[in-house]
Amino acid sequence: MSKSIIEFRKEFPYEKDRIHLNNAGIAPTMNSVRKKIDYCLELASQGYHQIDRNLEVLEESRASLGRFLNIPSGQLAFFPSTSTAISQVAMGFPFNSGDEIITWDQEYSSNAYPWFAAQKKWGVRVKVIKSENNFNVKTERLIEAMTNRTRMIAVSWVQWQTGSMTDLDLLSKECRVREILLGVDAIQGLGVIPFDFQTSGVDIVFGGAHKWMCCPVGLGFMGIREDLIQKLNPIYEGAFTYGAPGDPVDLDLLPKSTAHRFEPGAPPILMAAALGESAEILAKTGIKNVYKQAIAISDEIKKRVEKNNGIVFETRPVGAAGIRSPIITYQAAHGLDPERIRLTKNHISFNERVGGIRLSPHGFNQLSDVDRIFKD
Repeated sequence: MSKSIIEFRKEFPYEKDRIHLNNAGIAPTMNSVRKKIDYCLELASQGYHQIDRNLEVLEESRASLGRFLNIPSGQLAFFPSTSTAISQVAMGFPFNSGDEIITWDQEYSSNAYPWFAAQKKWGVRVKVIKSENNFNVKTERLIEAMTNRTRMIAVSWVQWQTGSMTDLDLLSKECRVREILLGVDAIQGLGVIPFDFQTSGVDIVFGGAHKWMCCPVGLGFMGIREDLIQKLNPIYEGAFTYGAPGDPVDLDLLPKSTAHRFEPGAPPILMAAALGESAEILAKTGIKNVYKQAIAISDEIKKRVEKNNGIVFETRPVGAAGIRSPIITYQAAHGLDPERIRLTKNHISFNERVGGIRLSPHGFNQLSDVDRIFKD
């Protein structure tokens, strides 16, 4: 185990009676993140006397997240949630009637409803592509579904039920050739699986704070290709869309040229500061180290499930590096109810998906956590 992972683990309130294995749901908040929030609350207690410092914290945090994901600050916008960010694109992009949006049949509702709302608003057609029977997603099926009417592919990088992954490298190359936009909900991967916006081929990426980024609930974000910013119309407008609070109303003004045009009102300084601090800690730890540890725990869980005659929903590795998600979903041999009772008794956080148990170990988890899963 690397020294950086040992230090990373110290960031978490690791209680003896609780094991956090639902990090794809809501992860525990890091100690440094909590301290950063306390710092921001102290600034808030001073009201307008610290307004400049508050805004500095916002942009420092945006820069930290940008460095972590390799997205320039001017191409990052904060939102109340991931679904709000997705809705900004679905409702604000100038689709034409008859355009196609392609998505998977098992998308999480927050990455489904906005596109069907776009279907009603713009007259586009949402094409839903069937996953395989084992819930794997075969990226080639998206490519086969493309036509000369396809305008956007809107999919999750990592699927929420079993961790099945779309091959972004394969998909983005085909999208580039056909001049199709690629919008990716990456909330189930960012913070545990290495991601680089500039090399991913993704045009627009959506994410959030409360899963693998280990922050409180209440913040989403969008990273967008620079040349797309001014093609996307803000669906909410306020002082920050055009300038700053206190500026006189000028109806001839155009929205800002950066992605900040999508942040209409008082910025989410507290939550942005939390996410920025998380990005700094993850960068310091090394996302490859985090990923390696999480996968090691996932592999051990799989081995123990199969040893106990359980069934694991296998997920196909993607890309040349064979990347896969640490999410593991399984059906215990003795059934769902007894397994639910055992996990609850052992104070393990988990979720139920596709008739089984979903566990999602992070880089701060350790092998001894696996023993607790199977303790009678």
